[in-house]
Amino acid sequence: MSALRLIHSSFIRLNTELNVGDEGPNEQTQAISLIGKGQYLKVLNLPLFRKIFTDNSEIKHIIATYTQKSSVSAIEVLDLVNHVIIQLSKNLESFSPEIVKTTVLILGVVFLQLFLQENFTGPSVPFEDERLALGIVRDLLKLHKEASTHILSVGGETAYELMESPILLVLSVRILEEVSGSTVSVLSKDFINMDSETFVSKCNIVTNPDVVHSSVQWWKSRAYMVFASVLTGEVFLLTLLPIKLLTPSIVSTLIDLDNKNSPENQELLVLYQLESASVNFSAGVDNSVKDALAKAKTASGLQLILTGCKAKRTKFQQTGNHTLLVLAKSQDEFLRSTTSDDLSCESPEELQLNDEVLLERPYYESLEEKNTQESEEKDSKRVKIDFSFEPTLGSEEDSEVKLLPVALNDDEIPPVLKSLDPNNQPQLASLDMAQLLMRLVFIRENTPSSSAMVESELMALVQRITNSKNVNWTIFSKSLWERSLLEASKAKTIERGVLQMQVLVEDLGMNSVKTRTFSQSGDEQKFLQALSDPDNFEVTPNAARLKYIYQLPLAPRWALDSLLAEKLMSIGVIKSALQIYERLNLSVDAALCYAITGDEAQAEKILVERISAHPSDARAISVLGDVKQSPELWLKSWEVGKYSKAKVSLGKYYYQPPKKSGLTKDLPAAIGHIFDALTRNPVDFETWFFYGCMGIESFNWNLAAEAFTRCVSIDNSSPQSWSNLASALIKLDKNKEAFSALKSAIRTSHDKKVSSKIWDNFLIVAAKLNDWTSVLLASRELLTLRSSSKSSEEIVDLPVVEKLVQVLLESPYPGSEESMDYFQKSCVDFICNMLPQVINNSDRSWRIVSRVELWRKRPWMALECNEKAYRAAVNNPELEFNETAWKTAVDACSDLVAAFESLGELPGKHGADDLVCKDWKYKAKMTVRSLMSKGKSAWEDSEGWNVLQELKNSLMS
Repeated sequence: MSALRLIHSSFIRLNTELNVGDEGPNEQTQAISLIGKGQYLKVLNLPLFRKIFTDNSEIKHIIATYTQKSSVSAIEVLDLVNHVIIQLSKNLESFSPEIVKTTVLILGVVFLQLFLQENFTGPSVPFEDERLALGIVRDLLKLHKEASTHILSVGGETAYELMESPILLVLSVRILEEVSGSTVSVLSKDFINMDSETFVSKCNIVTNPDVVHSSVQWWKSRAYMVFASVLTGEVFLLTLLPIKLLTPSIVSTLIDLDNKNSPENQELLVLYQLESASVNFSAGVDNSVKDALAKAKTASGLQLILTGCKAKRTKFQQTGNHTLLVLAKSQDEFLRSTTSDDLSCESPEELQLNDEVLLERPYYESLEEKNTQESEEKDSKRVKIDFSFEPTLGSEEDSEVKLLPVALNDDEIPPVLKSLDPNNQPQLASLDMAQLLMRLVFIRENTPSSSAMVESELMALVQRITNSKNVNWTIFSKSLWERSLLEASKAKTIERGVLQMQVLVEDLGMNSVKTRTFSQSGDEQKFLQALSDPDNFEVTPNAARLKYIYQLPLAPRWALDSLLAEKLMSIGVIKSALQIYERLNLSVDAALCYAITGDEAQAEKILVERISAHPSDARAISVLGDVKQSPELWLKSWEVGKYSKAKVSLGKYYYQPPKKSGLTKDLPAAIGHIFDALTRNPVDFETWFFYGCMGIESFNWNLAAEAFTRCVSIDNSSPQSWSNLASALIKLDKNKEAFSALKSAIRTSHDKKVSSKIWDNFLIVAAKLNDWTSVLLASRELLTLRSSSKSSEEIVDLPVVEKLVQVLLESPYPGSEESMDYFQKSCVDFICNMLPQVINNSDRSWRIVSRVELWRKRPWMALECNEKAYRAAVNNPELEFNETAWKTAVDACSDLVAAFESLGELPGKHGADDLVCKDWKYKAKMTVRSLMSKGKSAWEDSEGWNVLQELKNSLMS
């Protein structure tokens, strides 16, 4: 591996030690090692970086021209940053292009890591401490904070106002954009008005990048993800760019082709797939998340299964109850190679239950045979997926995997997992734990929150991590957070759940020392000691906190505090929730809190005050519009910041206007507003679905087809989307495409009501395509789904059944059941076995069955079906006053008499001298007499009566 490739591969993996010998650039190598150790300020004090940046006189002069002003606007701060970057490039003119890009990249990453430490992981950096040699960084931090925050407010979404040192993120983003060769910036004022395709084309995303550019693109993707996470809402382009930047070519460029199976390459591949899963999760691209997680599992060699066993959960329990359990084991070599570079620090405080009854953790007794029925409940998003690697990235073998593989019995558990002790499972590699967490978060976000089975699965996943030893700080804290969310919804564990969330929030430094409930962690003290010692180049606690932060969904510390407030709201602790919102200065969220509790006047007051102080806060304007149901405010929000949710609100308003507005539904206006919203956020599944439904309602089938095509591209496990897409395609006479969509709808549907509608459409389209095998399949499914219906006419579509029988009878009977093809066997089973169970009162249905039995050379059964058809007709309660019912009975009688005549003397079921009906003539006479007796009082001298009289005479002759 070349020195440059090794440096950047280690940089991406945040390694603490780099062994490149004399080949690589020494100061850049040392800087990357220090970044891995968490010594970010030490990087800025290396001789090279002091010369070109920290103590550079030209850059000092540039900054001084701005800091001398009494106030600096956002435009001026951005102008200052751009001038600093230009001067930085001039200071490096004597170096080779690769060294220049690497050096500038290091600076951008230092600022990014410092920003993350300040706002995501802690412990806080005491920038105000005069003993720290910060150089011009201290001057930059003195710039007006509000201006820097305003720069980061884009796309109608505001950046959190109380975030620490926002200038660090501004510097990082602009440096990474500049070093990547991008001609546009997400921080520029043109960003909001530029369409996504044009913007991406100007970002210099290289198809086949060199080593340095690959590293730059990877770090730039990380910076954009951090940027997106500090905004109050989603900005589509900021979630799209990381996906575009994380191309497979960047990881294939960074891996060592001379040693493809090296642990370093393996770790790099797993990192890439996990980050790909994370960025796609943020963008809501579910299919890509599942695909990336599947590839990460294959790349790391993780063995994983969800199964069941008996466990004791209380201190006085004598026998265990059935529970779910996750068995997982890392590949030994991967575990050794990644653990050797793992960083240790003090774990977040894990609160104990201290319950008189409940155990701190379940005690698992043994693995045993599982009850298949108990595990059949699957969430609609969890489907099988195909995946394959590019040849340069790993195995070419195709496979089908589940997001969370399930073993319903012992035989399905891999041998290596079956041998594990459920109470003492082996240590997992940190990246494998990150995989489990990503699976957990994805399942939680895509399944019903009220599902007890899903909650059990999630708890089994999180316990596999929390019950482990030596877990990375970030992974462990995230696991505790997820466990707390689950526990806070249960009466017996709600106290521990909420308090644990509070501990985690305080551990991130959200509360001041005075307002802390729990004591300060030892990590903070160790970090401050290392920071103040200029000769300390050891690994600091913050390095462990930032080691795997990019492989998990990013959440700044105020977002966690806000989630704590939401949880408090959900359990009725309104006052505490409001205190958190007020402390965080989240005025809009506080207003929403008041609105939910019915105090709309207070909510309106807070929002008006917020807008008065921040007239460009598009979200606040839109939320005020929601409270007041004011189209004018939504339009203003759109004009101010192109806030997509404002247009969604407008669309819904005109689709279903409030009664007090005096307006009627304006479908064209609603469609127009939703279209505008989708131009800003084209990956919003719910908005596309609403747009498609309006297309169907307005008979605009092209619009509906486009909308539901977008829906299934975002989430291909939505049966309603597939079904609606098929409906639109049918109207466009695209029956083959509609048929394909209906197949997908059936594959993803688990709800009976939905399935019945989908099967109906499937049957209709299959009939149009003359695909009678599919028509038969649909008919069988519909009969099963509707079997509880009282009326047989509602269960069976008789014209379809008659057509199936016609197709069946077109071919002669092959002579035996074994010689029949698939269609014949299935059709016979449907007509002769399934149909008779639901057609007791349908004479027409029994005559259909009779035809098939006759085709099967079973005349005795054909005659029996004709008898049943006759009985169904004559037992009609309307026979004595409804002429149609009378005529039907007469026809059934005629058919039965004809059957007696033609089938009675044929060989019977048992062979030898056995006949189908030896006394057929007598039975025929009695049948006619019986019906005449029933109809004499009401139908004598009618046309039907005359038919019966003729039948009687013919039988007497």
